[in-house]
Amino acid sequence: MSGMNLSLYSVNAFLILDTEGSRVLAKYYRPKSHPLGESKEFLTLKEQKAFEKGLWQKTKKPGGDIILYDGHLAVYKHSLDLIIYFIAGPSENELMLSTALNNFVDALTMLLRNQIEKRGVLESLDMVLLCLDETIDDGIIVDTDPTAIASRVSRPRPDTMEIVINEQSIMSAYQTVKEKMHLSPAASSTRFSLPSIPGTPGPLAQSRPAGVRPNIYDRNLNKTRITEVSGAAFTFLFSEIVQYTQKRVSGINDLERRLNTLGYRIGTRVLELMVWRAESASKAPKREIRLLPALMSIHTQVWRAVFGKPADAIEKSVENADEYMIIDNDPLVERYISVPKDISQLSCSSFTAGIVEAVLDGLGFPARVTAHNTPNTQFPSRTTILIKLEKSVLEREEVLKG
Repeated sequence: MSGMNLSLYSVNAFLILDTEGSRVLAKYYRPKSHPLGESKEFLTLKEQKAFEKGLWQKTKKPGGDIILYDGHLAVYKHSLDLIIYFIAGPSENELMLSTALNNFVDALTMLLRNQIEKRGVLESLDMVLLCLDETIDDGIIVDTDPTAIASRVSRPRPDTMEIVINEQSIMSAYQTVKEKMHLSPAASSTRFSLPSIPGTPGPLAQSRPAGVRPNIYDRNLNKTRITEVSGAAFTFLFSEIVQYTQKRVSGINDLERRLNTLGYRIGTRVLELMVWRAESASKAPKREIRLLPALMSIHTQVWRAVFGKPADAIEKSVENADEYMIIDNDPLVERYISVPKDISQLSCSSFTAGIVEAVLDGLGFPARVTAHNTPNTQFPSRTTILIKLEKSVLEREEVLKG
């Protein structure tokens, strides 16, 4: 009877490793209320990394789902470019651990919409951690129903109130303050007054009731193609994004990767909007299936939609047939960014590279897109967006040429 484990604390650690053995997410449980006392294993990062590296060496090949390694029972599951582990003591029930892991993966699949891969996990890390906390609490398996877990993670709490700040709410607050300034007796004697916002001339402006401002969400998407965002506001917000991200990364490569991921999200939405406009403006919209027209569309239309002007040049690599370059002599994202000398290799245009990569993926031209600083005397901020196409794209081009 003494050899049986009657404790509820079943899980010692949760790990997600990529296909190269690098840590994506790790959580080690050391409950102070454990019957055997607080665990003294894996107290240092060095011990954790050594254990993870050895475990990955034993489990990197798909096919298995359970292993006894270094005195620990590990149940694991491969998912695209990730391996997900539950680590427990050698006397734990492996069937219970395997069931808990499979149900956790099922819940995560619902939350991430069938995209359990490295990029999706990193982009939705908060949701992954919430899903884990709903499954395991300080080493105790608390739920194994994937539907219930996913619903609790995705459903907002009933006792909280979501505060939405958008252009409509800001303009409403502005209008309220403006009216109070005009109605207040002290407003006429003060030296400060809120500037009036010019209205839209024409019959529509005259027929609009007093105090009612136009709502950006009521506008036709086809009639808002001119630049409506202040360049100063854009550069300020982007500078804040770079500074915020820089404090949470370990190096230049990690910072550029995160900027690329943010740009990728923007690129998917830009492509969606451009396709919608093309379909609504033409009775027979055209979808580019050849590489060069698609690249020219990015060089001209995408650049104009995002930055208000086309890129300065597009070139094909002389040495490599699968490489193309889009050149921007004065990129907006670099204009007001001051890069310290110790990280002079940083290119904030990785954000732009992410936009280009998302558009290419959406158009059916998968590629790896990176940004590189190529300054010269005339343009010190000159940047080259390097596009390296996948082999399948070139093979398809050869077929279409024939």
